[in-house]
Amino acid sequence: MWMWRYYSGATGAKRREMLIGKVGDTYDSNFLEVHNADPVGNGFQGVSSGSYGEYLQFLQNSATFGPLTKIFDFPVFAFGYNWTDCNANSGSKLSARIDEIIEEAKSTTGKCEKVILITHSMGGLVSRAASELSGAQARILGIIHGVQPATGSAAAYWRVKAGFEGMGPTSRVLGNDAHTVTPILGNMPGGLQLLPNKYYRDNNGR
Repeated sequence: MWMWRYYSGATGAKRREMLIGKVGDTYDSNFLEVHNADPVGNGFQGVSSGSYGEYLQFLQNSATFGPLTKIFDFPVFAFGYNWTDCNANSGSKLSARIDEIIEEAKSTTGKCEKVILITHSMGGLVSRAASELSGAQARILGIIHGVQPATGSAAAYWRVKAGFEGMGPTSRVLGNDAHTVTPILGNMPGGLQLLPNKYYRDNNGR
């Protein structure tokens, strides 16, 4: 409701001010920090309930894992991160959170040595940064990626050029032209890291 009332329909400059800070301000990775409960607990509060809530509840339901629940306990945790920030910074925070999760899971399961990460989109870059740059690899049993933009995303480049046009209410919230999208994506490290990199190729291999 807040997004629809105050953010959608605002100018690009106003959107930038709400998500990143005023023009001229140095980028602050804590400006749009995730709001978690204290203590964090399962972390569900820190992610979009509209996008992931039902899925997280599905995973949390022990019946989901069938006969495996007779052998294993599978506590479910979520990790919300500041999507405007550099993925390396978010990866460092995820690495620290993995340590906390392992300790908390021990109180539930009696033993927990590693985690299984399930990611979506930019979350794949965050988990890779945690594993490869922040030393979490030894504490990760496996990672399941969903649409990880490993070589960037051509769609991100197009959004900077043309906005999220033709997508109904989504266009109103995310921006339906370059004037509303570019001030956001062009001023946040996380958004820029979604752009196609040197390994990206078109269908003809160029």
